[in-house]
Amino acid sequence: MAKSAENIERKRAWLSLDAGDGDRTMILAEADAIKDANFPLNNLPITCESPFGRQIERELRATIWKFEELRDDRVVSPCWNLNWQVTVSNYGIDAVVHRPDEGGPMGAYRWDPALRDFNRDFHLLKPRTYRVDRAATWASQERLNNLFGDILHVRIRGNFWWSMGLTMTAARLVGMENMMLMMYDNPDGLHRLMTFLRDDHLAYAEWLEREGLLSLNNENDYVGSGSCGYT
Repeated sequence: MAKSAENIERKRAWLSLDAGDGDRTMILAEADAIKDANFPLNNLPITCESPFGRQIERELRATIWKFEELRDDRVVSPCWNLNWQVTVSNYGIDAVVHRPDEGGPMGAYRWDPALRDFNRDFHLLKPRTYRVDRAATWASQERLNNLFGDILHVRIRGNFWWSMGLTMTAARLVGMENMMLMMYDNPDGLHRLMTFLRDDHLAYAEWLEREGLLSLNNENDYVGSGSCGYT
């Protein structure tokens, strides 16, 4: 698939689009979040028994299905990307999430905000801490190389966020409705919260940079919402 003329043309088209001289509209079809039990991606014939093997097999079969059946402009790379195993703490307190049993990971949910009384509880917030397990990451890379390293290049590439947006985190800490009302009732408190989150996110990014864990996202990387990183 990666060496097919169709796949090579898709990569060329993405690069042309980035250069400002794209000759066609690029299309990405989002298929992974569809909950319909009859949808093909939810019924892939997974044969591996271990959780590790099943996850790998599902990703490979999903890639094949998208290329052969979905046929959007998604590019297939001749490699397997492995992220660094990084553990990040919470903020000292966290929201309590309530999900219905039948909802699944993509279903609706509600949460009890971590800061029930903002002015009273703000001092409970603590900057996050983080650590990287390089040994475990390298062990996973070796395991994958033993599985299919002869046909797929296994490489470690740091990819740690879909967006650096702060508002979803703020909503989990104070509640969605409360966050909206704070713009009117407690603007200084909201500024205080967003300043805390901004500084915390910058500290995390700077730590990742110091540790050498970041990679360029200018290849076949999903960037933001709805585009590829090819530049």
